[in-house]
Amino acid sequence: MYATRGPGGGFQLLEGYTPELTSLGRSKPAARQSGTIRARVRITAEGRRLGAVLDRLQPLRVRRGSVVEDGWVEATFRLDSVEGAAIDVLSLGPNIEVLAPAELRDHVAEMVHRTAMLYAMSTDPLQRH
Repeated sequence: MYATRGPGGGFQLLEGYTPELTSLGRSKPAARQSGTIRARVRITAEGRRLGAVLDRLQPLRVRRGSVVEDGWVEATFRLDSVEGAAIDVLSLGPNIEVLAPAELRDHVAEMVHRTAMLYAMSTDPLQRH
């Protein structure tokens, strides 16, 4: 990517550029023809604060009267892509749980499992290499 100046300026991709993340074979369009898909989550007050500070899952819409337990509330956010939303959800750690759609919940669970396996392999990460 490089910047261009003048009328019509902005950013241009270098010729031959291909993004690595799309090669994972999981890219699926998230938008329906009839409207935007919204993900539904349970989130703590700390998760809402972190989301606002980190600019994750914004705008996050808290459902009225949705206090579930121990200060957790149900909320929704616009789902542009499963991969991007999964990374945003993971950035909030144990302060959020995806309720729907199942595809996002499963993707987050898979990423958490793979991450846990990295840490479970050895107590000394230098021994793995």
